[in-house]
Amino acid sequence: MAYRWRSRDSVEANLIRIARQQVDRAIEACDRGDADPVEAVHDVRKRCKKVRSLLRLCRHGLGSAYRGENARFRELARELSAVRDTQVLAGTLRGLVDEVGTDEDAVRFVAWIDRLSAADVAGGACDLPDRLEEVRATLRDAHHRIEHWKISANGFDAIEPGLRRTYRRGRRAMHAAQDAGTMEAYHAWRKRAKDYWYHMRLLEPLWPEALRAVRRAAHRLAETLGDEHDLGVLETALADGRLDPGDPDARERLLALSAPRRLELRRRADWYGERLYAERPSAFASRIEGYWRAAGVSG
Repeated sequence: MAYRWRSRDSVEANLIRIARQQVDRAIEACDRGDADPVEAVHDVRKRCKKVRSLLRLCRHGLGSAYRGENARFRELARELSAVRDTQVLAGTLRGLVDEVGTDEDAVRFVAWIDRLSAADVAGGACDLPDRLEEVRATLRDAHHRIEHWKISANGFDAIEPGLRRTYRRGRRAMHAAQDAGTMEAYHAWRKRAKDYWYHMRLLEPLWPEALRAVRRAAHRLAETLGDEHDLGVLETALADGRLDPGDPDARERLLALSAPRRLELRRRADWYGERLYAERPSAFASRIEGYWRAAGVSG
């Protein structure tokens, strides 16, 4: 798989290879945009997020170049975020009714959800080919820049500060979410959990038997927090009238389905989080360093 560290390569070589492959795949997604522009947007945004997590891992070695490159890939993903957001509400509604609704709920809401989804696709995708072409040009520029990225530190020292910082931020975000209990706090934790997941994907080859389980748990955590956030967005849209199922009883029914589901998802996220963030950041980084050195990773 492309999004994996190679023990025989230097940090700089891994950084350039992985970033370049993600950008190449994002460009390929743009090229397929005429066939399915919404899916192309999803793919491009995913690739940008993976590059940003890679940059966070190597931020110490990159030095001052980190901030500019991180900002460029962040803005690139943001340019397409509104298009992807149009798909979230319909998909969340469908999942909610399928998972916790009754047969009566399915009959009651399926036609409305289908109309909503079709309207969102038509409204969001109308200008996508032109936007994807612009994004493609920006990605081509990024591809050329990547070839000139340089790492100032060597070996594990190049990634240790970024690895420890991301883990520490995730641990703090978990505690903040548990204390505040707000949608915003849990969403902030989700962002950090995705970095944890991506970093474990990158470093899994150091010791696949040990890190595969951690990577999978971090993935489940990120997905659980994502589902919780989507339900929060749905509840907000129902409450403020941006999403109108047609009558107050229908709106209240959907809110009644969503609230306990969100609580269940938060409890599940807390369960994963307490285990994934059980170590102090320094201990976590030291453990990964042990795997790194045992694997004989190149400097």
